[in-house]
Amino acid sequence: MPSTQSLLAAHISSLYHPSQVHSITIATAQRHIPLSSSSLAQGNSNDASLHHASHVSYYTAREQPSLILRLVNDNTSIELSSATSHIPPVEITFPSPIIPNPTLVPDQYSETHLIVCTKAGSLYRLVFPVPAFWSGGGWEVQEYVVKTVQGDMMAGMHVVDASEVLISLSDGNVLKLKATRQDGRSVFEDWKEHKMSASTGLVSGFSLFGQRQPGSSDIVSFGSIPSPAPTSVAYTMSRDRQLRVWKNACIGSVRVPSSFEQASSSNASTSSAPLLPPAQANYIRVLSPVPGLTTRAQADELDADTGRRVMIFVPTPTDENGGFFITYSLGAEVTDVLVRRESRSLVKQSILSCSPRTAGMELRDFVVVDDMLWCLWDTHGRSMVESIPLDEDDDEDEGGGGRAWSLATFGVEPDYSPAYFDQLLIGTGSFTDVLMDAILRPGIFSKLTLETAIHQYRDSIISTISSSSSPPPALIASYPTLSERIAGIVGCTVECAVDLQTGEQLWDQYWAALKRDWEGFVARCTEIERSARWPIALGVGDNGRVIILERERVGTVVVDDEPLHAAKLVLFGNIPGAGEASGEVALGLKVFEIAKVLRENVELKERMHLEQAFLDRGQELLAFSFEEVGLDIARTHLVPFVDDNVTDYIADRVELLVDFEGAVADALNIIRDLEPLVKPEVLDEQDMDEDDVFRSHPSNSSGTTLALPSQDHWEKAHWPKLLTAAYIGSTVAARYELCMSLLILVAFVMEVFPEKMTSEPSALDRVFDTFKSLSILRTLCQRPLPSPDASSARVQDVAAADQEDEMLSRFKGMRMASVGAHTSSAPPTDGTPRAPISLLHALLTSPHFSSLSTAFNVQERAHNFLQANSLLKSSRHQDVEFMEVVEVRLMEDLRDLGFLEAVREIGLWVSEGPAASYVMARTWLQLGRIEVAVGLFDVVAGSFGDRGLYETPGKTGLVEILPFPEPFDLYGYYQHVVELFEELFFNEYLVKYAKLAIDSNVSEQSSELLWEKLYHGYVALGLYEEAYTTVMATPYPGLQTELVRKLATVMCDQGELHLLTRFNFVGHQAEVERTLAFKARNSTNPTAWPDYSKALYSWYIFRGDYRKAGGTMYLQAKQLSEFPVAPDQYIDLATVQARCYLAAINALSLVDPKNAWIPLPVEEEVAQQPSASGSSRKIQRKRKKLLCSFIPYDNLSKGVGQELEVVELSDIRQEYMLVLSRLSLAVRYPDHDIGKFLIGPIDIVSRYIQNNAFDEAMGAARSLDVPMTAIFENLTSRCVALSKMRGIDIEEEASWLLFDGIKSWEGTPVTRAWRYLQASLERNDTAETDFECRKVVLKRILDEDRASRLPVWLVQFFEEHQPEHLIRMCVKYDLLEDALRHSITLVKQVQWKSRGGDSASREPFKTAAAAWLPYAVFDQVLVIAKQNRTPMIDGLCVELQKELDTWMVRARKLGEEIKSRLMK
Repeated sequence: MPSTQSLLAAHISSLYHPSQVHSITIATAQRHIPLSSSSLAQGNSNDASLHHASHVSYYTAREQPSLILRLVNDNTSIELSSATSHIPPVEITFPSPIIPNPTLVPDQYSETHLIVCTKAGSLYRLVFPVPAFWSGGGWEVQEYVVKTVQGDMMAGMHVVDASEVLISLSDGNVLKLKATRQDGRSVFEDWKEHKMSASTGLVSGFSLFGQRQPGSSDIVSFGSIPSPAPTSVAYTMSRDRQLRVWKNACIGSVRVPSSFEQASSSNASTSSAPLLPPAQANYIRVLSPVPGLTTRAQADELDADTGRRVMIFVPTPTDENGGFFITYSLGAEVTDVLVRRESRSLVKQSILSCSPRTAGMELRDFVVVDDMLWCLWDTHGRSMVESIPLDEDDDEDEGGGGRAWSLATFGVEPDYSPAYFDQLLIGTGSFTDVLMDAILRPGIFSKLTLETAIHQYRDSIISTISSSSSPPPALIASYPTLSERIAGIVGCTVECAVDLQTGEQLWDQYWAALKRDWEGFVARCTEIERSARWPIALGVGDNGRVIILERERVGTVVVDDEPLHAAKLVLFGNIPGAGEASGEVALGLKVFEIAKVLRENVELKERMHLEQAFLDRGQELLAFSFEEVGLDIARTHLVPFVDDNVTDYIADRVELLVDFEGAVADALNIIRDLEPLVKPEVLDEQDMDEDDVFRSHPSNSSGTTLALPSQDHWEKAHWPKLLTAAYIGSTVAARYELCMSLLILVAFVMEVFPEKMTSEPSALDRVFDTFKSLSILRTLCQRPLPSPDASSARVQDVAAADQEDEMLSRFKGMRMASVGAHTSSAPPTDGTPRAPISLLHALLTSPHFSSLSTAFNVQERAHNFLQANSLLKSSRHQDVEFMEVVEVRLMEDLRDLGFLEAVREIGLWVSEGPAASYVMARTWLQLGRIEVAVGLFDVVAGSFGDRGLYETPGKTGLVEILPFPEPFDLYGYYQHVVELFEELFFNEYLVKYAKLAIDSNVSEQSSELLWEKLYHGYVALGLYEEAYTTVMATPYPGLQTELVRKLATVMCDQGELHLLTRFNFVGHQAEVERTLAFKARNSTNPTAWPDYSKALYSWYIFRGDYRKAGGTMYLQAKQLSEFPVAPDQYIDLATVQARCYLAAINALSLVDPKNAWIPLPVEEEVAQQPSASGSSRKIQRKRKKLLCSFIPYDNLSKGVGQELEVVELSDIRQEYMLVLSRLSLAVRYPDHDIGKFLIGPIDIVSRYIQNNAFDEAMGAARSLDVPMTAIFENLTSRCVALSKMRGIDIEEEASWLLFDGIKSWEGTPVTRAWRYLQASLERNDTAETDFECRKVVLKRILDEDRASRLPVWLVQFFEEHQPEHLIRMCVKYDLLEDALRHSITLVKQVQWKSRGGDSASREPFKTAAAAWLPYAVFDQVLVIAKQNRTPMIDGLCVELQKELDTWMVRARKLGEEIKSRLMK
């Protein structure tokens, strides 16, 4: 059967997204050039046309990856990328628009040159090193400003080679720029300009006809032999169809005929030909060079251009065809001696008419590869390729002879019209889901198209909203994926209206409006995609492969396999050679034709229901054979809707086939065929010389030489895989349509003509087996790539869904002015596909299938994939077990890649054997449907025994996918399931299967790991009693000890102290205590959770060990005292510390007082102490420091110990009071930063004094055992100061008296101050301290003002208790009169006491010592008085002496009385 061809293409945005392109800005030496103001440079990335190329070329060089050059961004940027390697794409922006056509050319020094000319008159040479190109750095930019002409005169550019450039001018002339290479180097000198005129200066053979029309001389096409092939001339075509030959001047020209008739007639006139369109076009192709010449020098020397053929395309606007081709040969060089100018002639060789189907079409490009002419036509915005072989021996061919044009087009795609949507909605599924599946189907719309359409849709809605209204929430919401964004935004403004009269919701109007909204969005997508698919040019890749270059797609021509060819024959029927098939193929095609008639004669709605019935019933778990089910479907959905005439037609055609079942088998063979129609001939690169390369690849659209890229580049590239996925999608779609038609026909025949189908197994079962396999493959091809879960997806080459922020994308689109030669805006990224590609592409890029084929042929790669997955390799009725293994293996591959929804969908087609149940169990597990997964895992467990798998029908499939090694016993299976639940942290079922695994361990294998997992599962679930039971039941002592430590720790962490203390831990109590003690000692943050000291304290308290409990809390308190803390956290820390001290005190209070102490280790401190000479030396100090963290003696070696110090209960109480005082001070005065300094007892009292808190100061001094002298000294000074003040100053100074207890007292502030001092002394100054506080008060009063009057109550106190001290203080402060008076008073008091005082019953002194007087003080007073005599002092001295004398007489008398009383 003759072969046919098709076109396949992949979107550029499938290779890389525009936001991934590395941006480079090129500077210019011309200062008057303004910066580019294109929309994209301003951040308007919503306009997809800016990313659609206006010029595309394909570059291929030997042992190098293929490159694609695209002119984008309103002709201001060049986008370079690779279709066959992972070189990151780059966008190079120039200061002004680029004139056509920028070109990549190779250089002999392992470089590639990009030559660009801008409208500003700058010629740029960008030199890229090979093979890194622009991605590895080290490339350079050279700018040359054209001087001969202005930039606005330049219309087009053609690069002959790296050293020669031709620029067409608006006057029809050509500017030649030549650069000379420096010897032996890759560096070129500056360009040399030479302007060449279009006039040849000859008359004969080159005369012009008629008067020139405006613009007739404008050059619209260039041509030359691609570099580095030998040539010395170039060719141009002007709008007046003048073909010119250029060297250093115009050396020849000829007027090309304007019609095929003129070209066929040698006498036809060409004077009235219409002008060609003004746009640059590809009208010229220079055919292969003369064999044997490989260098330019040889070409110049041997005149290699003589006889060279030039093929010209001439467009003809007629209804017959799109134009014709005419070939000229270049004559030998002739030199005119008169004008000293070289000239050459152009001789017509042959003409070739285009096919009639090209009428009304526009030729976009053509190339000649291996003597095959390939033409790219624009058919209303879609690409069409025709090809025809060229016969070099028939130079006078006048139309192609018996040769026929071969056709290659893209496959039929739905038109996405309202009628098509109505057809889709006939089936099942929600409205939004059906439409989303349609627009996200791989290959229909690119991601760039969908992004642009949803941006435009959103902007159009916002533009209709007034500024006073807020947009719908769906428009401003954030969406994780592009699909969710489309589903959320489209139709968000449609609301269900309510009938004002009946109150009924108008759902019909709602669905109609919603459908119109979606149709409008799809119309936007269709319009943008139509612009993206506009054909641009042809390229030539490896092995002479023709490359189709569109604005946003790159494609190729492929040979159809047998199912594709059969589908074209059945669908179109007018393909050449359709009737030439014979044998089995012919019978199969006849069956397909019958099936087509039957299928087309069923109404659309009923046909949709019929096909859906086959799909639905095929996915159900059938209790009957499909033959019975298929016949039931035929009776219900098919036979009643078939006309009698159609039935008769089918009966006649089936009768003609004789063996209808054999013909059905032949049709099935066509559907399942996996052999290519044409064996691809792989070019042996080692057997090719350079001439062979030139002859095999004479030209391409970019004007470069062609050779094989390395196989490594091809295998790693995404583009071939995308094309392979597209080919598989096309052939699977064709096979599916053929199989559906065949299934309908066979079901109909078996129901209506059962006598025609009698074999076993039935033909219906065999057809359905194939239909089932194709349905699975169709799912892979049509389902877009979802966003795989990060925890399960392992596809490195497949992109995740759209998560690009809109604002970030706009910033990436901005262009900034540069200062240097070039600047870059972002690091390059790899070419990872970002479009909504299919699951099929994900499989092709996965490790399971990526290495199946090393072939360059797309069809061969596609068939290798179909053969590898084996779905079409064998019939289920031939090998049921094999097919189950194939299906399960595919499901497991998809699950392993993370495409869980696809696994679930394909699982509907697979029988529920143990292997499929296992895969579905893991799928449901990853989807979070735990209950369903557990049920399936339990089902699969029935296939395992204690010694291995049972002999069940699904054993082979299960062995194929089980990830654990043999033996496949129940213990190993449960252990594997435990690992699955452990990975996903489903601990409830981890515990379940861990227990089952332990119970099923009959082979006595080590289950230590399972016991540990069981324990961890219980702990994760918070089941600590079960965890404790597991620990105590663990049969491994080492693991048991470790788990005891872990359990104690984790229960402390979770605050389960009430359970921890109740657990006995028989045999492991010491281990629990050691664990908690270690944690408590080595806690880096004693305030953090958990509090291990508290846990250990509770443990000891629960077991009655109060002494250890107290010691634990005391150590915790000491740790807290050494813990650094911020001032604002000191109160919390001190509160915890005080509670620890209090807990320690309470615990030790329950111990016998003899044992209420704690032993703690200490260490001696070594400190630096300065010597008398000023130097420092180390001394051993006696001060010892308590250690809060230490190693217990039990853990030390024998003979190793530490010095201990005993801390008694009283010591702890004192430390507790100190902490409380600090805490009280911090709470009352937070601005003092108490936590910043470790203040002592005296400092605490001083802080209270400074803040006039005398009551608190006295209380702190009392509790901390600090002398109160400083308090009373300060208080006395304040009282004296108040006594000296008058008026308002007293109230201000007496503010310290405004606290509870004093401010309610009566009297003036002075009176209240002295009264407060008196009361304080009475409470705190006792004989135990020898009344030192009152002494301090007395001294302070005298220090402040000795002339002031002492308080009466103070004088009376001293006269009664310390008269001697009072007299001495008076003498000290020169108060002689007061000293004499106090002395007299003292003597009188003694005399009075000796008489019994005022009590008549009081007995006199019993001993002489009871009447002691300070005689030495009296003598001192009298002596000083005599030295300072005044009348008052003299009188007081006399009085004192008199009283002393009287007392002496009285004393002798008392002595005698006491003596006589004692003698009695």
